[in-house]
Amino acid sequence: MRKINYFINDGLSERLDQLDKLSYLISQHTQMRLENRIWPIIRNRRLLVLTDDPHFATQARFTQKTLCHHLNKELSLKLNGVDIKVIAMPLASFGRKSSRVPMSEQTIETLASIAQQIQDESLRQALVRLALAHRTSTYSSTNLQTASA
Repeated sequence: MRKINYFINDGLSERLDQLDKLSYLISQHTQMRLENRIWPIIRNRRLLVLTDDPHFATQARFTQKTLCHHLNKELSLKLNGVDIKVIAMPLASFGRKSSRVPMSEQTIETLASIAQQIQDESLRQALVRLALAHRTSTYSSTNLQTASA
């Protein structure tokens, strides 16, 4: 039975090692932890760094000249420049956590009472929507709708 390394092309293995080394050196240069946050690509003597971290992208853009010199020195490359691209990672994006605190029935009734006394229609409807969005139980929305009438 053959070892798994037999199936990996030597050129591919060397290229992957170079990309790992590039990632490490970029992380070292920027003094940021960038595991699984950057993907370096070398094409036509230019380094393209794809990232989903806008903070890193900003820092790397400001230091791209020194980054290029650092990589040329460490890896004996002849890079002409560095391009930084921020990419969207739909799988990496996290849903915004809601910090809403449920309102009690008494609070909802108080908002409804206040809404009855407000002359401005848009402000009255906004209070009703606020109460409906934060309600905790199956409190009927008809009570609040009558408040807006």
